Amino acid sequence: MKKVVLIGTDHSYQCGTRGGRAAADFRDALRSLAVAESAKAIAEEMCQGGLIEYGVSETLGAEICRELGITSRLCDEIPGGREALPLYKGVLFEFVCGGGMSAQDVFQANQNAKFEFRQRAREQFWLTEILQLNMWPLIFICGADHYSYLDRIFSDNHLTVVPGHLDWKPNCP
Repeated sequence: MKKVVLIGTDHSYQCGTRGGRAAADFRDALRSLAVAESAKAIAEEMCQGGLIEYGVSETLGAEICRELGITSRLCDEIPGGREALPLYKGVLFEFVCGGGMSAQDVFQANQNAKFEFRQRAREQFWLTEILQLNMWPLIFICGADHYSYLDRIFSDNHLTVVPGHLDWKPNCP
């Protein structure tokens, strides 16, 4: 069975940069889940640029992987950058997102549509990454805003999704 434990959270928790006990709490919760689920890997919505942005050399997930001797994968390392995804540019993108429209009253709606289109392309890329990794059970850590869509596309692609946390915060059960 291809099982994915899905954890949504804020990237500052994922990188351990929140103050107080947040990093220790997230590390403990993640370690407990990895052990309880006998995880073979932890995959994450993160890239080297994100690590730099948060001022860390690795995520807490990568630390747990090293500690437990399991595989760690950053899934947002898109060759050529996000703009290289096929849906980020071109005629289809411009058509779907209303390229060329200049009316001020539709500008924000156009920007929102482009953002959503880009998000869905990234999420499909992450799905491809974990399918290629092919290590089950697997924990996938993402921004909480991606949780619901990933739950659906993982299930649609015959992965068994186990809810870890919809939006992990300190003191989550």
